[in-house]
Amino acid sequence: MPLCCRTLADIGTDHGYIPVSLLLEGRLDRAIAADIGAPPLEHARRTGDGELVKKAAQIFDWAIEAGWDKEYGGLLYFIDCLGRPPEAYEHDMKLWWPHDEILISSLMLYRDTREEKYLDWFEKTLDYCKEHFSDPAYGEWYGYLRRDGKPTEPPCKGSTFKGPFHLPRMLTMCERMLDGLLDGQ
Repeated sequence: MPLCCRTLADIGTDHGYIPVSLLLEGRLDRAIAADIGAPPLEHARRTGDGELVKKAAQIFDWAIEAGWDKEYGGLLYFIDCLGRPPEAYEHDMKLWWPHDEILISSLMLYRDTREEKYLDWFEKTLDYCKEHFSDPAYGEWYGYLRRDGKPTEPPCKGSTFKGPFHLPRMLTMCERMLDGLLDGQ
């Protein structure tokens, strides 16, 4: 099968299915996906597909390296893979749901590989979320932060897009994985 391109930047990906599929088919040399998410890793766990775990780990490593804000911490919402200015005005914001996905996928990767770097990413992201997204006075998480980690004004905890899905899902999935890790599974 011919190589379709050297690098694919799949920002806002649908859980990494397209880049993982193209990598497994040998049609890409590398991919950067902003949301690897749980489904490919759960599929790999169910089927014992170690190669899929390796590809998912590669995608996570590339995405986190490309998107993590080295100045302020947190994951930038959009980046241009060629370093050009992104078109989206919210490119330098930090949104709650990609951080939820980092927490889930980094813990899954630690669970499945036992590589400490994934536990380190889980802890680093959790620390960032507790410091910036969490509202200690009134509970819940802010949905949208500026690049410097402060909530947008006016602060938003719920909207058409920030409903009760990502945060409770992340908490539930991480609790189950942590329980399994503590039980030696």
